[in-house]
Amino acid sequence: MNRITQVGAVLFVIAMTVGWSGPNITSNAKQDPLGRSVAVMQAQTGMMSGVVSPSSSNSTVTAYSSADTATASADTTTGTFMFMTLPAGSYTVHVMPGNMSLNDTTISNVSVVDGQTTNLGTIQLSSK
Repeated sequence: MNRITQVGAVLFVIAMTVGWSGPNITSNAKQDPLGRSVAVMQAQTGMMSGVVSPSSSNSTVTAYSSADTATASADTTTGTFMFMTLPAGSYTVHVMPGNMSLNDTTISNVSVVDGQTTNLGTIQLSSK
């Protein structure tokens, strides 16, 4: 049986033989304290940030990719939001205001790059 130990948010140590070679993964061979071969797997991740205006919209921001979905709440004072450790790839971002007098909005083809922050700038919500 393989033993998996998670270290932090993105570092995994997989003991025994590793036969998985999924996308956005880097691997370095290491030895554990007993001299057994292990593989260190680290997912390639980036961040995404932005500001929803008006900040009082009480908005929920959702980022979708083919393999991942993440949700964040925009700060009700500043409108800022941030996604940490998103797997690198292409996302669709949907902003849903809690204030029903505002329209929701969708941004397609948002690229998240390993080790970088994708800043969406200010997302202006329009009135219905």
